[in-house]
Amino acid sequence: VDQPWASSTIEVVHGEDKSNLFRSDKKIQIRTLSPLHIEKNIEFYELRIQPGTSLTSAPHFDGTKELLTITSGTAQIISGDNNCKLSEGDSAHYRGDLTHSIENCGDCELVAYLVVTSQ
Repeated sequence: VDQPWASSTIEVVHGEDKSNLFRSDKKIQIRTLSPLHIEKNIEFYELRIQPGTSLTSAPHFDGTKELLTITSGTAQIISGDNNCKLSEGDSAHYRGDLTHSIENCGDCELVAYLVVTSQ
């Protein structure tokens, strides 16, 4: 059975490769960690958000989910009418098909890893 994902090659996404920066400004940096050509039903990102800054997203496609893990800092997560606060080492799984946001509610840079899945 031919399974394209079961390749014998290793693909590397280099940290210094600027083409992997999805967004980079003074307040927010989003770096794509998954190869850009793979199927878009799963995406993997590193987020760096400065204090007092919020990353707000319009609803994605129906059935989209997000899994966020905080490696440094404190975040307030809002998805639809639900919200929670996360600290270093915490993870949250929430709907991405609603208006949602990740806010750095701490006083240092927020660093997090985000996995986005869609059906």
